[in-house]
Amino acid sequence: MRSSLLAVVILFAGLATLLAARPDDDLYEPLAVGLRWEFSVEITSPSGEVRNGSAVREIIGTRTIGERSYFVSVTRYGDLPGFAPLVTYLRKAADGIYALDDAEGAEYRETALPLTVGQRWTVGTVGRGHFHVEKAESIVVAGQSYENCLKVVFQSERGTSRGAYYLAAGIGIVLDTAEHLGTRFRFALLSFRGPGAGP
Repeated sequence: MRSSLLAVVILFAGLATLLAARPDDDLYEPLAVGLRWEFSVEITSPSGEVRNGSAVREIIGTRTIGERSYFVSVTRYGDLPGFAPLVTYLRKAADGIYALDDAEGAEYRETALPLTVGQRWTVGTVGRGHFHVEKAESIVVAGQSYENCLKVVFQSERGTSRGAYYLAAGIGIVLDTAEHLGTRFRFALLSFRGPGAGP
């Protein structure tokens, strides 16, 4: 009796240690009110014409939709006429980050969790995109070094879109490059602010 009780205590202590060691949030896709990313944006048309601008993404609050709570992510563009602000609703679950493109739309899994090298997932049902965490590497973006970034490559099922983005621990996307129907996009992180960091 005593030895079986000791075994149970050891088992629960081991589980508690594992749970304590596992972070609540995936480090490569942080979600919290107050996070702010600023990017330089470069868009190159199929003819070679280059447009430069900026993008600022912020998590400005939370909203309950149905019975679930979502973070409200807003992306605004500067010096890029025709790019309207983008609002996305995001929530994190054990198997991934789920998104709504509008409050009335259908939820989909945007990112599979945990993010580790080799992880694969598909987004969407029509015009699906296939994603793969290809490797971990260090990169330099806008003069800033980021260690052990995860490189995620993606391609649409029909081959009309492809690209790669790099995720840094505790920050998220630091570089995003994509091509869609011959137009190339490049988003490079200029600054990142964590929650509670002030204006």
